[in-house]
Amino acid sequence: MKLRTLLTAAAAAMMLTAAPASAQQLSIATGGTGGTYYPYGGGLAELITKYVDGSSAVAEVTGASVENMGLISRGDSDIAIGLADTVYAGFTGTGKFEGRTLDNVRALASIYPNAVQIVTMADSGINGLADLKG
Repeated sequence: MKLRTLLTAAAAAMMLTAAPASAQQLSIATGGTGGTYYPYGGGLAELITKYVDGSSAVAEVTGASVENMGLISRGDSDIAIGLADTVYAGFTGTGKFEGRTLDNVRALASIYPNAVQIVTMADSGINGLADLKG
């Protein structure tokens, strides 16, 4: 259902910006070919090319979330896939984006839930993330 929402939003955005006289080529920043983002981006590119008149799209191999936020912010890609925390960090100028905000980037949709579990051995002496410092 969330993928449908993403595709609907992307298709609507493409229809608003498509030039009627010539096909518009869209770049979708994804990730490495062995990851999750590239197949998602490839599927989205196929759907845009097939169903959005006057537009075609291609999935681009990238370094994933952090690089994708820069590509979008600079206008080097039209659509990007990124982890929610990376998009938030870029928008707020925190984390990897400390000191610079990517305030021209907007989220379109969530494509899948992404919970992260960080685990260690019970006898490791690590009780929290702060114990990893150093």
